[in-house]
Amino acid sequence: MVKKLVSVLCICAYFGLAHAQIPQEIWKESEQIEKQIKKTSFPDRVYNIKDFGAKEGNNGEILCHEAINLAILTCSQTGGGTVLVPPGEFLTGPITLKSNVNLHLEEGAYLKFSSEKYLYTPTVLTRWEGVDCYNLHPLIYAYGESNIGITGKGIIDGQASNDNWWSMCGLHTMAGRKV
Repeated sequence: MVKKLVSVLCICAYFGLAHAQIPQEIWKESEQIEKQIKKTSFPDRVYNIKDFGAKEGNNGEILCHEAINLAILTCSQTGGGTVLVPPGEFLTGPITLKSNVNLHLEEGAYLKFSSEKYLYTPTVLTRWEGVDCYNLHPLIYAYGESNIGITGKGIIDGQASNDNWWSMCGLHTMAGRKV
């Protein structure tokens, strides 16, 4: 019995020491990856989503994603800058980021995504659990773009619940309730 216990402890110690060396290697690799990351920078141009037709309110009829996407596209096509979401509540559908654009939510800005699935079609190339696939347009999407950012103290609310998005993940329960 003692020999088995000692053997088990030796095996555990061996694997424990072997795994203790891994973080050193991981940190060295992560430093190399970090050096390759380029810091984002954006021109000092600001495009307020209200100037493109975004309206505040949450009566379920005022969707702002077309105005927000137009502001993003205009910003990108003119060399980049910041697309500003000012204070207020804005109901939106999917947003597509473009190169050289910083989506900035000011403090007090509340970007609330609609849970109406039809808004997130047609499908786009995306990843689901590490696998490339075509799926519903994510709430905020960018593909093949560079130098993008999402900043600020505002709130992004996907409105996920068991009644809408959670059922798509394949689980039978989420947040303690049946899906």
